[in-house]
Amino acid sequence: MRSASSSSTSVLRRRSPFIPTIPCPDCGRLVSRSVSGTAEHDGWVYYKCKKHGHGCNFWHWELEYVGYIVDNCVLLGDSAVDAIGWVEDRREALELIKAENEAMGEGPAARVQRQHDQKMHQVVKNMQALVDAVKKVQLLLMIIASILSLLLAMTVMKKN
Repeated sequence: MRSASSSSTSVLRRRSPFIPTIPCPDCGRLVSRSVSGTAEHDGWVYYKCKKHGHGCNFWHWELEYVGYIVDNCVLLGDSAVDAIGWVEDRREALELIKAENEAMGEGPAARVQRQHDQKMHQVVKNMQALVDAVKKVQLLLMIIASILSLLLAMTVMKKN
């Protein structure tokens, strides 16, 4: 039996349908796609005008954006159905992951701390690997110095 988290993860890894970006209906600039990194909406996709906050207010979460482009006949037929279904599944999966994390006591602060700890652990591993590499280089340099000393001694002995 699959767990809810593995099911939601598979939804997030599934290939997304084509969701076109459109010219902003307010100013004509191309709308851009971004991913939220906030604790409340981590991983959620949104679409906004490149001038948003600078005289333009076009901004929608992915589900609302897809609804907007379907309502305005940018996506039609099977493409519209596929996009709506995929975006709904994606939002549901992200909400499920968030609820599971919170149920396990991993709210936003705990998740940030865990991610920080994982990064620090990787930094420590990388530093250890670097120290090991430096020690090997030092050993090789000592061996090379010994060989050069021997060669020099042999050269001096041949001359005498």
